[in-house]
Amino acid sequence: MFRYPESPGTFLQVGRGAQIDYSRTNQGYVVGSYLSDGIRKVKMVCTHKPSQRSQTYAIPSDGRPKAFPLCFSDGEYVISIYHQVEGAKYQTDSTIVFNVKLDDPLLPWLYPNTFCAYDKDSPAVKMVQSLFRNVIGDGLMMKVWFYWIIENISYDKKLAATVKGGWIPNPNQVLEAKQSICWGYSSLFAVLRAMGIPVRIVVGHAGTTYHSWNEVYIKSGIQLTPTWYVKGGQWTRLDLTFLDGGTKPLPSAEDFVKNDANYKVEYYG
Repeated sequence: MFRYPESPGTFLQVGRGAQIDYSRTNQGYVVGSYLSDGIRKVKMVCTHKPSQRSQTYAIPSDGRPKAFPLCFSDGEYVISIYHQVEGAKYQTDSTIVFNVKLDDPLLPWLYPNTFCAYDKDSPAVKMVQSLFRNVIGDGLMMKVWFYWIIENISYDKKLAATVKGGWIPNPNQVLEAKQSICWGYSSLFAVLRAMGIPVRIVVGHAGTTYHSWNEVYIKSGIQLTPTWYVKGGQWTRLDLTFLDGGTKPLPSAEDFVKNDANYKVEYYG
C-alpha cells in the first residue's frame, strides 16, 4: 500500500501566514506551511507533553506544504510555527494543542516527509519498485536495497566539506548524483517506506561525529551479512555510511554499528 500525506484536511490552525494541518494525526503526521517572502527563516517546534521532548523543523516560507512526523508516539502535542524577526529572535505565528492516538505505532515511518520527499512517480520509488519486482518478503527487500545503495552510492567528500546548516537531502537527487553524505544515504534508504517497510531517519552522534543513520523494522528476519542476522519484529540500526565498503559491507564496521553505546539520538525524521 503506497501512503502519501494528504492536505488540506478538516482541522487547520491558521495564523499570520502560518498553517498547521492536524487532520490526520492518527496516521502519524502533520502538514505545515508558511506563506511569506520565501526568504525569511521559519521553524516549527513540535513538543510531546508527556515526555517533554521537542523537535524543531525548518519550514520554507514560500507556501509549500511539508509533512512532518509525530515521532513521539501517542499523547498530547503542542505545535508552534515561528518566523525570524532578526538574529536569534523569533515571533510566534500559530500554535495548536491536540491529542494523538496513532492507528499503528509504525505509521509515522511509512510516509514520505520533509527528510525523505517522494511521490509515486519519483525516480527513487520507481527504482525500488523495479528492484523488487521478483522479490518476496520485507526482509529480502530491505537486504536488496541495502546492498544496492552500498554498491551504487559513494560518499561525497566535497559536499561533506562544504555543506551548510539547513541543508536537507532529497532521495531523488541522491539517486541521480550517485553520491551524498550520511544524511543522503539515510534519506535514500528510507524510500523503503514506499514499499510498506517502516524506516526511521535518525540524526545524532556516532561516537563524537555528528551523523545520520537509519533504523528499520522488518517482520521477517534476514541474514544481512555472514555474521549479522537482522531479527524481525523489532527496530534495527543500519548505518550505511559506515558500513559502505564499495561492493559489500565492511566487517570492521559491524561491531561499531551494533553497539548502542556508540550512538546518541537527537531526533528522528
